[in-house]
Parts: sequence; C-alpha cells; structure tokens
Amino acid sequence: MLKLEKLHASDNHITDLDWNAFTTSSFLSILDLSNNQILDLGPLNVSSMKHLMLKNNSIDSVTEFLFVGVPLLEDLDLSDNNIEDVNANAFASLGHLLSLNLSANALKEINPSWFVPLSSLRVLHLQRNFFKSLPQETFDTVGRLQTLTLDYNKISVVEADAFVDNGYLSTLSMRGNRLTNLTRLQFRGLRKLKYLYLEGNAISGSLENDIFSEMPEMLSIYLQNNLINSIYRYTFYNLDALEILDVSYNEINYIASWAFLEQKNLRELNLAHNGLRTLPGIRFEGLSKLEFIDLSSNRIKRLRPSFINYMDSIKFIKLGNNPL
Repeated sequence: MLKLEKLHASDNHITDLDWNAFTTSSFLSILDLSNNQILDLGPLNVSSMKHLMLKNNSIDSVTEFLFVGVPLLEDLDLSDNNIEDVNANAFASLGHLLSLNLSANALKEINPSWFVPLSSLRVLHLQRNFFKSLPQETFDTVGRLQTLTLDYNKISVVEADAFVDNGYLSTLSMRGNRLTNLTRLQFRGLRKLKYLYLEGNAISGSLENDIFSEMPEMLSIYLQNNLINSIYRYTFYNLDALEILDVSYNEINYIASWAFLEQKNLRELNLAHNGLRTLPGIRFEGLSKLEFIDLSSNRIKRLRPSFINYMDSIKFIKLGNNPL
C-alpha cells in the first residue's frame, strides 16, 4: 500500500475503521468513505492526503484535533451525517483547506472558532442544518471565502455586518430560510458579490432603497417565492452590472417608474405571478440589452405596444394569464 494514491471505499457497510491503517500510505491523496455507516471519526495521520469524503455516514460529532495528521487537506466532505457538535479545535492545522461541506447535519449554531485555522477556505457549505441566526462577523476569520451556501436552515435573523469581512465572496445562497426583511447593513462588505439567492423566504413588504448598493459587481439576484409587494426607485441603485433579476411569485403591485433606470446590462427580468395591474408608469428606457421579460400571471388589463420601444434586444415576452 506504500504507493497507493486513491482509495474509494464508498457504498459499503463499513461501521468501524482502524484509522491507523492508513499511516503507511504515504502517497494517499484521495480517500472516499461516503455512503457507509461509520459512527466515529478517529485521528488520521496521512500527510499526503488532500481529499477526504465522508458523506452520508452516521457521524454525530467532530472532536478536537482530528485532522492534525492531514495538514495538506484541501477538500473535506462531512455532509449528510448526524453531526450535532463540532469542537472549536476540530479543524486545527487545516490551513490548506479550500472546501468544507457540513451540509445536511443537525448543527444548531455556527461557531466562528471553527473557521479560525481555515485561512485558505474558498467554499463553505452549511445548508440543511438548523441555524436560526447569523450574528455580527460570523465569518470574519474566513476573509477569502468565495462561495457560501446556507440554504434550507431556519435563519430569520441576519445581523448588521454579518458578512462585513467577506469582501471576496462572490456567491451567497440563503434559499428556503425564514427571512422576513432585508436591510443594506446586512450585506455590508460584500463588494465582490455576483450571485445572490434569496428565494423561498418570507421577505415581505417593500424592497427599500439602497438595499443592494454595497454590491456593485452583482450579476444575478433571485428573490422569487417571497411576499414582496413594492419596488422603489432606488431599490437596485448601484447595480449597473446586473444581468438577471427574478422577483416572480411575490405580491408586487407597485414598481416605481424609474426602478430599472440603471440596469443597462439587464438581460432577463422575471415579474411573473405578481399583482401588477398596469405598466404605463414603469419606464423601461434603460433596458437596451433586455432579451427576456416575463409578465405572465399578473392582473394587467391594459398594455401599450410602445412599452417595448426602447428594448432593442428583446427576444421573448411572456404575457400569458393576464386579463388583457
């Protein structure tokens, strides 16, 4: 086994392992033990290991200093287990880790101490747990994080400056949580964010002015399946680069006349399944690159053909299921 580089032992019925069995494998870089019935983790001592997959086992805790013997680890997948507790020092020595997956476990709180050693972390998956809130500076020790997924938790509170030190984050996904409102301070610091997924929450009322103004590089915003009823003049202020905006399946009955004035790069606009009754007040002059607009399943009774006059690139308009 001295020259073994990859070991795939997934989809078996392994429950216990002698973790010392791998110490003689000085070339082992990939170990896949996914889809087994492993109950406990033991300390690994394989200095060459870079990828460790333990997805879909029966692990319920991650104790301290488990990974000290794998200092070059880049990818750690602990998803789909029963993990309720992660020791503050669980990931000590993992300064080379690029991707950490703790999704689909039973975690209730995020401990910022977990991430202190993870100075190289780029991708963090925390979806499908039981988190209820994101306190201030939750992720301040992983300042180079680029992708963060928090989908399908129970998050109802995102405190101001929760992401203030995450200036490299490009993708933030919080689908299927319990958010009821959005504020500009929640997103402060996300200067390089490009993709924001907030669909399937309970965001209600108006999208206030300047909510997204701290994110000038934003390309796509997904807000469908919420309870939003109004979009104001400066809701999307400073989003000159925006290409895709989806606010379908809400309760929108008011959009300010110049709400999309700055979105000169917008290609897709989805307003389907809302409560819009008329469009004359909504100005589309700035949308010269718009290719797709969905206005289906609203309450629009009257539509002037001239509303597309300034859409030089329009290819597809959906107007079905309106009382036209």
